[in-house]
Amino acid sequence: MKWRASQPSGCAVPLSLQFSRKYRIGFCGDWFEGEGFGRIEGSILSALILEKKIKDLIK
Repeated sequence: MKWRASQPSGCAVPLSLQFSRKYRIGFCGDWFEGEGFGRIEGSILSALILEKKIKDLIK
Protein backbone atom coordinates (compact mmCIF):
# COMPACT_ATOMS: atom_id res chain seq x y z
CA MET A 1 0.00 0.00 0.00
CA LYS A 2 1.29 3.48 -0.87
CA TRP A 3 1.18 6.40 1.50
CA ARG A 4 -1.20 9.01 0.19
CA ALA A 5 -0.97 11.56 3.01
CA SER A 6 2.53 12.97 2.57
CA GLN A 7 2.72 13.20 -1.23
CA PRO A 8 0.17 13.06 -4.03
CA SER A 9 -0.18 9.45 -5.17
CA GLY A 10 2.22 8.67 -8.00
CA CYS A 11 4.21 11.94 -7.80
CA ALA A 12 7.82 11.29 -6.86
CA VAL A 13 10.27 13.90 -5.59
CA PRO A 14 13.33 14.25 -7.88
CA LEU A 15 16.56 12.81 -6.48
CA SER A 16 18.23 16.15 -7.22
CA LEU A 17 16.34 17.52 -4.18
CA GLN A 18 17.55 14.75 -1.85
CA PHE A 19 20.71 16.46 -0.61
CA SER A 20 21.82 20.08 -0.19
CA ARG A 21 25.59 20.47 -0.25
CA LYS A 22 25.23 24.13 0.76
CA TYR A 23 23.26 23.39 3.93
CA ARG A 24 24.65 19.87 4.45
CA ILE A 25 21.27 18.29 4.94
CA GLY A 26 19.78 15.26 3.23
CA PHE A 27 16.61 13.23 3.23
CA CYS A 28 15.68 9.67 2.37
CA GLY A 29 12.38 7.91 1.96
CA ASP A 30 10.07 6.09 -0.40
CA TRP A 31 8.84 9.35 -1.94
CA PHE A 32 11.97 9.86 -4.08
CA GLU A 33 11.89 8.96 -7.76
CA GLY A 34 13.43 5.71 -8.92
CA GLU A 35 13.15 2.00 -8.36
CA GLY A 36 11.03 1.20 -5.33
CA PHE A 37 9.02 4.44 -5.33
CA GLY A 38 6.24 4.17 -2.76
CA ARG A 39 7.59 0.96 -1.22
CA ILE A 40 10.04 0.00 1.53
CA GLU A 41 12.63 -0.77 -1.18
CA GLY A 42 12.48 2.89 -2.20
CA SER A 43 13.30 3.97 1.35
CA ILE A 44 16.27 1.63 1.53
CA LEU A 45 17.58 2.57 -1.91
CA SER A 46 17.25 6.30 -1.24
CA ALA A 47 19.17 5.82 2.03
CA LEU A 48 21.98 4.09 0.14
CA ILE A 49 22.05 6.89 -2.46
CA LEU A 50 22.19 9.49 0.32
CA GLU A 51 25.01 7.57 2.00
CA LYS A 52 27.06 7.79 -1.20
CA LYS A 53 26.40 11.54 -1.52
CA ILE A 54 27.56 12.09 2.07
CA LYS A 55 30.68 9.96 1.57
CA ASP A 56 31.52 11.93 -1.59
CA LEU A 57 31.16 15.17 0.37
CA ILE A 58 33.55 14.18 3.16
CA LYS A 59 36.26 12.70 0.91
